[in-house]
Amino acid sequence: EGVSLKLGIEADYFVGQEQELESLLEGKPWDYVIGSVHFVDGWGFDNPQTVSHFERQDLTELYTRFYETVEKMIRSKMFDFVAHLDNLKVFNFKVNSESFNQEWYERIATALLETNKATEVNAGLYYRYPVKEMCPSVDFLKTIIKKGVPITLSSDSHFPDDLGKYVAENKSLLQQLGAQNVATFEQRERIMVQIQ
Repeated sequence: EGVSLKLGIEADYFVGQEQELESLLEGKPWDYVIGSVHFVDGWGFDNPQTVSHFERQDLTELYTRFYETVEKMIRSKMFDFVAHLDNLKVFNFKVNSESFNQEWYERIATALLETNKATEVNAGLYYRYPVKEMCPSVDFLKTIIKKGVPITLSSDSHFPDDLGKYVAENKSLLQQLGAQNVATFEQRERIMVQIQ
């Protein structure tokens, strides 16, 4: 039977640049287009060379701006699924307020539900970055699953040997948290597959 290869692209989302991005993406034979946020106010926050920037930030304000951008990305409806919803935690700088975090988890999950968009469980931060945590966090994931948002699995491989890393573990995690299906994509159509 072999392996079925899909053609996908990850596109960084910038508020106000939707039309430019749309024109770059249209007319191509993608199976899926992934939306992601890696910049806040022009700062590439997952760059190890700029990690000191976190220390000069009010983390609550920073996370608010980040999550507002993520929500706009979801509501733009440009993407088949949106990636690593809380990757701002990459270097372990987090807001230690359960109510703040939960409020945003609910808000993002609601935006996904209302726009009928999928998200992912991504292993990249777990095996490549100091935070050593799946993306999104388990609490965030619980909120997403409770809302019935479709989820796919990503190993976030930047090298061939990383293909499929932690996909089995994350599939088990989804099952433990009550998810029964995972999303896959073909020619920009979402297909739900039962977790085996």
